[in-house]
Parts: sequence; C-alpha cells; structure tokens
Amino acid sequence: MTENMLESMLIKLSDVTTAVYYMLGGKALITINHHNPEKHLTYRVVQSKKDLSTYFIRVKTKSGYKYVGVLEHAVYKPFYTSLFYRTPKSEIPETDLRYKAFRWFWANLFGKSIIPDSLDVLRYRICCVCGSLLTHPKSIKKGIGPVCAKRHPLADVFKGAF
Repeated sequence: MTENMLESMLIKLSDVTTAVYYMLGGKALITINHHNPEKHLTYRVVQSKKDLSTYFIRVKTKSGYKYVGVLEHAVYKPFYTSLFYRTPKSEIPETDLRYKAFRWFWANLFGKSIIPDSLDVLRYRICCVCGSLLTHPKSIKKGIGPVCAKRHPLADVFKGAF
C-alpha cells in the first residue's frame, strides 16, 4: 500500500475514549497534527507479545519508523496506570520534538472527554488489532474487524459493532 493510498484513508478521532481504545488495539497507526499538515507526526503503537500491558511506540521518519519508547498501560485493572518513557534502545532523544509530542499527547488525553479542536488525531482504515485493511463500513467506523473484535481482550468495548 502506498503512502498516498494510506493518507486518503485517514479518519479523524474526536473523542478521547475512541482514540485510547484504538491506540491500545495492538497494531495501531495514528497521525497527530496540530493544524499544520507540514508538521504532522505519524506513530505506530504495537502491543508487546510478552506483556499485554506494554506497547512499543515508533515514529515515522524519512528513513522508516524509529523506536521512541514504551507505553505501559494497565487497562485491565480497576485502577489503570499509564506511563510513557524512553528505554536504552530508544532511537529518538528526549529533547526531540517527536518524543515530546507523543509524551504531551498521551499525558493530555486523560481527564478530557473530547480531543481539543486545535489538534487532529487521525487513524487509518486498518484494523487496530491485526493491521489489516478494513473494507466493511461497520469495521471502518469502529477501527477493528469482526474477527478481532470478538477475540480482543477489550471485546466488550467493541460489542454491538458487528
């Protein structure tokens, strides 16, 4: 799939809950844009296979995706915890805008019900769990395919979508 094809498949996320669930699907691809298409940032959020509360964050660069850091999000506990940080393997320094932007974005999602008008959070028409292209209107609307919606740990969130 070409970059132009992916860009034509962008869907704006307007509420925080939808954005968080999409990002924690397992293989999410999001773009953050502060109303300046020249300065948008695209991130891959991929769930660890060993620890389901750990997500690896990569940012798109001219030479491909580079590892930014780890997001630990305990979503299955009554009281969730969420922490984003760099590791020794991080390829992006903490002084870099791409690191700062994701850190700010993730920290500012919580405590709000809608995403501010000054910020566009865009997702692609791919399944947030397996990364497959979505073609059915209901799947596109939810950001997850019917098979993944049934077997995902957050299946109750996607209940009724199919």
